Amino acid sequence: MSRRLKSHACSTGSAGFTIIELLVVIIIAGVLASIAAPGWLSFMDSKRANAAQEQALQAMRKAQSQAIKKKQVWEVGFREEDERLQWSAHRVESSTRATWIDLPQGEADRIKIDTANSNLDKSPCEASDAEYCVQFQSRGELEETWRGPYLGGATD
Repeated sequence: MSRRLKSHACSTGSAGFTIIELLVVIIIAGVLASIAAPGWLSFMDSKRANAAQEQALQAMRKAQSQAIKKKQVWEVGFREEDERLQWSAHRVESSTRATWIDLPQGEADRIKIDTANSNLDKSPCEASDAEYCVQFQSRGELEETWRGPYLGGATD
């Protein structure tokens, strides 16, 4: 009978992990996560800003393409509405209200226009309630007001 008790005691004592082993694993995982988190957040911020810039560029290309195709002046506008950055591409001489799209979709509350590094102007927006805009003439050329070293960038 003592043999049976010894074998039972050995089999139950060696199964599983001790609390100390579990705590060591949890601490190591926490340290690794704290090291990786800032890099991951920076990567995600950069990805978000790149997506916003790409979408803004596509909006400008759309307005330029429509200006050439329809031989009319087109404008792409940007505005902040309810703390979200939005864009719209529309004809300048249009009675139709502009359709506003979040930039980038789903993340528009985290993206802002970098006004310190932009020559986008608030004053010449004619066809919409945009805060910033760029106009393309009927041949796709930029309106004289917006020609400059850079149009600006998006920041996160």
